[in-house]
Amino acid sequence: MIGEPVHPIKFPPYITKELRNYYESCIELFQENNSILKRLIFDSRMKEVFEFLAKDFDTEIKGRERIAVFIRLANTTAINYAVIKVRKKSSLAVKERILSTSEELINLLQLAGGIGDDKGRLANHRARGDVQNLPHELYDIGALLNRCSIEPISVLYDSKEGLKELTVSPEDRDRRWSYKLDISEDTRSDNANLDIDDMFFLPITVPDILTELRKIVTAWEPTFESYQEAAICSRQRNPTNEFVRGFADILTSEKRPYWLFSDQKKKFKMTKNLKKAIAIVACVVLNDPDKVVTYANVGEAIRD
Repeated sequence: MIGEPVHPIKFPPYITKELRNYYESCIELFQENNSILKRLIFDSRMKEVFEFLAKDFDTEIKGRERIAVFIRLANTTAINYAVIKVRKKSSLAVKERILSTSEELINLLQLAGGIGDDKGRLANHRARGDVQNLPHELYDIGALLNRCSIEPISVLYDSKEGLKELTVSPEDRDRRWSYKLDISEDTRSDNANLDIDDMFFLPITVPDILTELRKIVTAWEPTFESYQEAAICSRQRNPTNEFVRGFADILTSEKRPYWLFSDQKKKFKMTKNLKKAIAIVACVVLNDPDKVVTYANVGEAIRD
């Protein structure tokens, strides 16, 4: 109620100032009841975590700073990894669909053109235009870009006087302008029967663009953050192992989270004390009374 006094949060005595500030800022910024973060701060089992971690640091100040980072990373990795697995599977499905659809579209455009050379590409611009009177935008990327633009565009072409630039207005969109012509020696020899003016009508085609797109998509492997990839590396669904793998990775990986300050980005060493601390944190995060995560479980999950 309005006017009632706001009582300060009573933290356990082992909670550092850094962690108090972190907890209060999270509650203030996100305005939500973060049950996992509350357990990481207030659960009595966390006292032993602090004791294990304190043994790995030379000074009390360094230990306090590193413990604060440890808890922040635990809270970061306490997510539903089933969602990450679904997203990765969906991304791979989208990749395959792009590849199959683009290949089909390339074949259809070439089929519609009616003429292809021995490399499987459409023949020269004039021949394509005369075969079935296809709209230029289906194969001429310059015409397509021009049609999409409400502003005049500039195109480059190679003439007898050298490389020239031409401004094409939207009203001229039906003319056969090339977006950019690269008249190499190979191109000249492949089209020896055409004079230099005809070279102007050899544009980058839509199938060309789609072919390059396929190369890019083929090389693309959908990936998530390092700790998420580590968590879902096994096909078998196991929330305990997923959290342990993800948490261990974010603590020890060379790929540090971007939101850490520079002096906090030093990775943790995987010591016995750290493994014991991870085991307890896993119990606190998962909060399943029927599931106890042990030091041995942590070792097995990391090796899995």
